[in-house]
Amino acid sequence: MTDPHEITQQNVHDAFVVAYRRRVGVGRDRIGLSDLQDATGIEARTLRSWRETDTMPHLVNLLKLAALFGPAFVDEILHPVGMGGVQRLDIARSNPIGCMADMTQVAAEISERLRDGVFCHRDKAAVGPMLVELAHLIEEQGEAMARESRQGFAH
Repeated sequence: MTDPHEITQQNVHDAFVVAYRRRVGVGRDRIGLSDLQDATGIEARTLRSWRETDTMPHLVNLLKLAALFGPAFVDEILHPVGMGGVQRLDIARSNPIGCMADMTQVAAEISERLRDGVFCHRDKAAVGPMLVELAHLIEEQGEAMARESRQGFAH
């Protein structure tokens, strides 16, 4: 258990920003601000400010985001305080080949970013979320395989 005195506004903000930016914006597997506004009822300028400034949502808006993004989003926010591991597995996604392909793609993106042999602040900022994504994919696959093994023993 994390010492409550070690939890700071910055810790919470950093965890929220990583989780939020992975899901909101332009790009693959991200939701745009107007679609997010429609889905949550939260104004686009407020949603934008959470991506671009040091502001964070109040609890009611954080819960709206959690309802939309699901347990994996909450897990990313709670993980830094030792409370990660929210069950986020979808039985339909326990495809070992597909998961391995996803992990390989993320690892290739990380390798490409580090190809020049220089690890600058931009690389660190870009690779951090990719490593979080890779860790989630590995954990998801491991838990799915363990669950399938347990189910196999039950039959």
